Amino acid sequence: MIMDAALFQQDAAVVTTVRGTLLVGWGDRSEYSIPPDNDAPAFYLNDFFLTKPKPWVQFSQWSELDRMPLSLTQSKLSINWKLPKQEDFTSAVADVMQSIFAGRFNKAVPYISGELDLPIDSQYRNHMLSHACNYARDFHGYAYAYWKGEEGMIGASPEQIFIVRDKTLYTVACAGTSSTKHPSDYEKILHEHTLVVDGLKHALSDFKDVSTSASYWKQAGNEMFHLTTPLQAESEELPSFDELIRRLHPTASIGCYPKSQGEPWLKQYDQKIPRTYYGAPIGYRWPDKNEEAAYVAIRNVQWLGDKLKVLAGCGVVKSSDPLSEWYEWNAKFNAVRSSIGL
Repeated sequence: MIMDAALFQQDAAVVTTVRGTLLVGWGDRSEYSIPPDNDAPAFYLNDFFLTKPKPWVQFSQWSELDRMPLSLTQSKLSINWKLPKQEDFTSAVADVMQSIFAGRFNKAVPYISGELDLPIDSQYRNHMLSHACNYARDFHGYAYAYWKGEEGMIGASPEQIFIVRDKTLYTVACAGTSSTKHPSDYEKILHEHTLVVDGLKHALSDFKDVSTSASYWKQAGNEMFHLTTPLQAESEELPSFDELIRRLHPTASIGCYPKSQGEPWLKQYDQKIPRTYYGAPIGYRWPDKNEEAAYVAIRNVQWLGDKLKVLAGCGVVKSSDPLSEWYEWNAKFNAVRSSIGL
């Protein structure tokens, strides 16, 4: 297909639709501060703190695919990731726990990065995106990608912020990680998860009808499960896409709880380790299909020039164990490596 080569050689974006297909845009970009007033699909990508002046993008060319064509590209170089030091992350976890005991907030998500030097060309974009799409399909996640010039991001997220169809909003609390469906620290995981559910309920408190479905374990990797609780809200007039982002992002699964109390910590931590798009909202709006969705940009690789980084974090509560959180960080990092074929 002509699109195959063009997609990976030009500015582009890819996102999983609510129907499980892939929405792909490439070519010349038009950026907007609010959703463009037409029926064509528009992509949304903001930074974590929602400061991007024009987060909406439409491309000169776009298509919808059932699946991404398989890349036959093999890694041409030896892959040697530079991993963070265990003590750096366990120290960050301990600092968060001190803040929790001091009453600053009840939960926060410290993160740290693994890094790699690797020139990203069109073949590597194809290689990573093909793997991410397959990974998302295998584990019922959401593939996404964005690149512009020398910067970009490719990932397969297990977590949505919201999906809207026919005046109904669907969202999911996805927090609490285990290598098994029967973890020994279930009480800690349940506490962490409950804070995320409570945060979503609070954000949707003025909706007329909000319902919660039964919780379940969602597989998000070969040996990774997340405790998951779907929520649904209905209204005759749902808020706009941008308003829903402001209400729901960041959820406590990637930010802090309570949200307002944790914001200063989030910004302070970002000064030490810039997160760029890690945990940011990415999604799309397609008026012609009467659908819109936003996902949490986690489990991704980001690059600028030939510098790649994979950021991963862990939800920390009062009963967390810093060493256990380090093991969880490694599991998430390895899941990203697997999902992008690096």
